[in-house]
Amino acid sequence: MDYAEILSNRAFQAKDASVTYPLSGIYTDFLLHNLGLKKFLSLYKKYSFNGGIEENNIDSVDLPSRSQLQAYLAGKQENCGIKLSAIADTAKRLVYSDNGNEIFECDFGYFCRVKDTLMISDKSNRKNYRSKLFEQLFPKRKYNGEHFALTASENEISAYDFYTNNLVLQYSASFSVSPQKVQKREGLFEFMVPKEKIGFTN
Repeated sequence: MDYAEILSNRAFQAKDASVTYPLSGIYTDFLLHNLGLKKFLSLYKKYSFNGGIEENNIDSVDLPSRSQLQAYLAGKQENCGIKLSAIADTAKRLVYSDNGNEIFECDFGYFCRVKDTLMISDKSNRKNYRSKLFEQLFPKRKYNGEHFALTASENEISAYDFYTNNLVLQYSASFSVSPQKVQKREGLFEFMVPKEKIGFTN
């Protein structure tokens, strides 16, 4: 998905929240970085809208150029934390599995094999806790105390922490200077994430 596709309320609401929220977060960070807080707030106020969701398109002339976005992303790409390159057959230990999804621990982080969405629970006890982020992303599901979620497609990978209600890792081909497809083997998307980002306790 290209960021220009969600510059209107209508388009934003029509897309999958598990994609639009991460992309919006990245683009908001870019705007703050590029415009500074004062200009960002002026832009926000200009397009704040109290009516319905049908209109309120953001005019692209009020936004930084695509080349500025690409330069920003080039600096961020090295630090996204998600590795898409092929994983060598090094020693791996299975540390989590659920409905065919798998997470292996290896020297370089966690090697993940995900069909589309993997919910990760651990031994943390959060009785009566509700995650606002979970409810936004998965409104038709019941929250059962999951700590993390990994979502994957050929163009997107996201990792969410429901205890802090944060997007902790994200890769998007649309927001990459040199986009790559997420490799898929045996029906599962494969990628690496750093251990500190999903440091669950089993």
